[in-house]
This record gives sequence, structure tokens and C-alpha cells, in this order.
Amino acid sequence: MRQGREAVLGDCTVLFGSVPAAVEPPVQQAEDIERLKGWRRAILQAGSAAAAERAELAG
Repeated sequence: MRQGREAVLGDCTVLFGSVPAAVEPPVQQAEDIERLKGWRRAILQAGSAAAAERAELAG
């Protein structure tokens, strides 16, 4: 699970320069690898930190 969290947060850092504030808490608390995979796909498609925050990541 830790690797999945690190992958999501690492993608944010590479793409956006940092992890959006609304993204980190739910990622750190995630216990479902499939959900983390979905969030990772959403981040890669978001195009901006603001879009990533609006994605299902926050909810």
C-alpha cells in the first residue's frame, strides 16, 4: 500500500512541482490499492494541480 501512496504523491510532485493540498490527506489515508490506481490515472490526466484537486481525489 505504501508504494501506491508514494507513486500517487510522486506523480503530483513531478507533474505539478508539489502535492496539491486537497490530494495528500486522502492519499495518505487510502487503504485500497484500486482506489490509489484510479487516483494516479486521474492525476496523470488532470493537466494541472487545480484540476487534480477537483478530481475525485478530494472525495
